[in-house]
Amino acid sequence: MAHPRRPKYHAAVDSLGTGLANLRERYRLLAGQEIAMTATAATFAVAVPLVALAPGPPSPLCDEHFDFGRRGAGRQTVDFLARAGLAPPAPPVLRSVAKALAWLETHPMPDLIFSDIELLDGNVFALYEQFRVTCPVIFTTAYDQFLLPAFRGNGIAYLLKPFDYAQFREALDKYQLLAGGPAAGAGALALGPEVLRVLVQALHPPPGPQDKQRFSVRMRNGLYVLPEANVAYVQADAGVAFAVDAAGARYPLAGTLAEVERQLDPAHFGRLNRSELVNIAFVGCVEAYFNNRLVVQLRTQPAAVLTTSAAQTPEFRRWLEG
Repeated sequence: MAHPRRPKYHAAVDSLGTGLANLRERYRLLAGQEIAMTATAATFAVAVPLVALAPGPPSPLCDEHFDFGRRGAGRQTVDFLARAGLAPPAPPVLRSVAKALAWLETHPMPDLIFSDIELLDGNVFALYEQFRVTCPVIFTTAYDQFLLPAFRGNGIAYLLKPFDYAQFREALDKYQLLAGGPAAGAGALALGPEVLRVLVQALHPPPGPQDKQRFSVRMRNGLYVLPEANVAYVQADAGVAFAVDAAGARYPLAGTLAEVERQLDPAHFGRLNRSELVNIAFVGCVEAYFNNRLVVQLRTQPAAVLTTSAAQTPEFRRWLEG
């Protein structure tokens, strides 16, 4: 796959820029192969090896467990369930909010849901706002910023992609222990070390004196000092975090968006979505948007217009109110 390179300078991109990294890790995990990326001044190309799938007849549906997820993740969940001996017939895999809502409205509540977060037509938390799910949920996602919303609901485990069968089995043992079924032992209730680390960071941000006051930005002719107060918003683009000032100038920062966010004062900078943070000093107008999102207009020249994600909107509202 190849396409011309078209750098984006001002457009809002609701992405962490981790897609290629996830694709690379999935090929390593599932097929033991590597993908090849070639970038020139004019084009960007990605070559992926073909992986043969074992033939077999489709399996009937089962109401015991089911999965909200994209194609690759759903297949992995079904394979791991079969490996655990819990899916003689395969559970249904629903890849969109609309299909999952239709399924829930016409079927009994399942025993367990495996849920990705970014589905084909939106964020799965939009589904949970429309339909009250009462069974346990095991989340499977590549994004760690949804940990708190996940555990505020019925989440009992959070598997960060790419995950292996041992991690999957640990989450399944936890479900079985909570449900009163067979489990590997009392240790199944423990959260994984990576999930625990992210939760601790989310619940205990660094104290105020450690918040970053300025950024040292490497430019062509040396270093440029950008005060934190001059940053209107921070945006992730293709895996790189950029600080954007009131004039719309973009400055590349060291580290990922999550790392930059941990350095900033949470009273000044709030998260809009997976790829953007905004400075409260530059927020001019906030209006309701469809699908439980908000449009945020900034006091910049030209005026920048950003949008919250459906999953982040409740937290952003609380942040706005101080």
